[in-house]
Formats: sequence, structure tokens, C-alpha cells
Amino acid sequence: MAQMKKTPCNLNFRPSWILIVLALLACAPAWGQYAQERQVSKHIHKLASDKMKGRGTGSKELDKAARYIQKQFIKYGLEPRGTEGYRQTFTAKVSRVVVEDSIRQAHNIVGLLDNGAEHTIVVGAHYDHLGMGTQGGSRDSLPQGKIHQGADDNASGVAGLLEVARYFAQNEEIEPYNLLFIAFSAEELGLLGSRHFVEQPTVPLQDVHFMLNFDMIGRYDQQLAIIGYGTSPSWPGIFDRLDPRGLRIHRGHDGSG
Repeated sequence: MAQMKKTPCNLNFRPSWILIVLALLACAPAWGQYAQERQVSKHIHKLASDKMKGRGTGSKELDKAARYIQKQFIKYGLEPRGTEGYRQTFTAKVSRVVVEDSIRQAHNIVGLLDNGAEHTIVVGAHYDHLGMGTQGGSRDSLPQGKIHQGADDNASGVAGLLEVARYFAQNEEIEPYNLLFIAFSAEELGLLGSRHFVEQPTVPLQDVHFMLNFDMIGRYDQQLAIIGYGTSPSWPGIFDRLDPRGLRIHRGHDGSG
């Protein structure tokens, strides 16, 4: 997931923040006209508000964010595919970041849009962030005690995930794939949530066709970054057909951000 360092940021949204969340929708003519900008903005403001205190792993605020995401999954009629309803609970044993309590309980939130298809597409984003600056990764020289809202990392990614879930759940046309939506936790502590899902999958991995990871999609500067462009020989033929609509498209060939 995200590997860039972050700074605390104020929720001073411009329209461009919303545009990048919708960029993948806008690039496909069939999607763009259906994107609900106000709903996307609501998700970002909810998840990245000061009340969420940076959504650090193990915090009650991150649990509040988990309940919010789960509420949206229920609203869109996604089937629970965690180990306890929508939740896939695991123990986050901190490896990459030094924190006072190195063992924390965490939850991936997993919902399935079952179209009765043979293969499944995974759409993922992580909903944890740096909390009050104690979980590493901040660019601030004195980060402790400061709220790291994480509007671009990764409230925007979760907002994008939720918007895609809403669109396909409400679309009358049935897609030829199932769609598995996963909001990962404990990613800032060492990509722990995604690793746990791969080690303990709640759907057969052999049925997964590919995964789209929405990460840090809130940094809009007239360009769309597609990372992992070279991870399959099929991607160039797909992404080269996109109508950029004035966007510059940056294609990163490896699978690491």
C-alpha cells in the first residue's frame, strides 16, 4: 500500500480533490456520468475529520471508521465475506514501525458483490493512517500529538472504493465478474492487513482474476498515476484505450508505490 511519508494536513478541499477520486470513473464514459461527487466528498470528510484523530491502528477512531465502511457495505447490499460478518479480525504484530504497544487488534472490512461469476475482481484500499503521529511515516520533525488526517492517504482511496461499490451495486447491468471490496487495516504498520488476507483468504485465491488497489488517489495535479501497469501483459491494452479527457496519465511499471 502507501510507502510515501506524510505530513499532517488540513481538510481544505478544492474541487480537484474530488476529481481525482472520480478519475478512474471519469476515464470510462459509462462510469463518469454516474459518479456522485457529493457522496465522495462526504466519505473523505468523515474519514479524515479531526474527530477521527488520524485513524491509527488499534484506536477507537479506527474502529469508528470500520463501522462507517461496514454501514456503506450494508447500504449497497454487499454480502459479508469476513470471518465475523464483514470483519476479518487479526492481530497486528508491528514489524516496520516502532510503537509502544507492538501488538494490536485490527480488522479488514470485506464485502462481496456476488454476480454468480467464475472469477472475482478485488478492489482494495487501506483505511488506517498515522494517528497522532506515533505510528511512523510522518515528515514532521515533531509529529507526536499532532493529528495526521490522511485525506489523501488514504481516505480518498476508501472513498473511491466505496463509490465503485455503490456504482456497481446499483447498476442494473450484471458484470461478468464478482467484485470483492476490501478495506485493509494496519497497512501503515507494515502492510499487515493485506498480508493477512493473502495468508488467510476469505474467498479462494485461485478464483481471483486481478486486484485494483486505490491508494493515495487524492493527490490531483492534472494527472492520473497508474502504478503496476507492467504487472500483467494485459494492462497496456486496457489502459492505452482510456480516454484521458485532459488528464496526463503516468504509467508505473512495477507493483510498488
